[in-house]
This record gives sequence, structure tokens and C-alpha cells, in this order.
Amino acid sequence: MACPGCGCRSGRIHGSYLKFPHDLPAVGKLVVVSLRVRRFVCAENSCPRKTFAEQVPGLTRRFGRRTERLRST
Repeated sequence: MACPGCGCRSGRIHGSYLKFPHDLPAVGKLVVVSLRVRRFVCAENSCPRKTFAEQVPGLTRRFGRRTERLRST
């Protein structure tokens, strides 16, 4: 995973957390996606960012509470 601050690649996992972005309704029911997101430690000592979270392309954004599908409607 590449650090968004400096672009340095890192494989060292700092931890993880759950994220629950809302998605488009299905059959009239509310849909909430459950994602386990990993946090990585930046390997570059001069980078101001010490840790960063992975993003799922096409599904989530930083600090996003909605999926990209719901955001686009």
C-alpha cells in the first residue's frame, strides 16, 4: 500500500478498524456495508504522515460515510 503523503510503499500494518458506509437501498431496505479497513505505518521517516488507512477504490473515500454509488445519486 502506498502512503498518500509521500508515495512510499509500506506493508507494515499498524492496526485495523471497522467502517460502515451506507449504500443504495435494495428492495426498499437500508443497506450498510461492513468493511475492515487496515491502517499502515509509513516507512519513510521524513514523511509527516505516520499512519494512513487503505481505501477501497470505487467504494469509499477518506472520511466517507456513503459509498460512491450512493454519493453519485
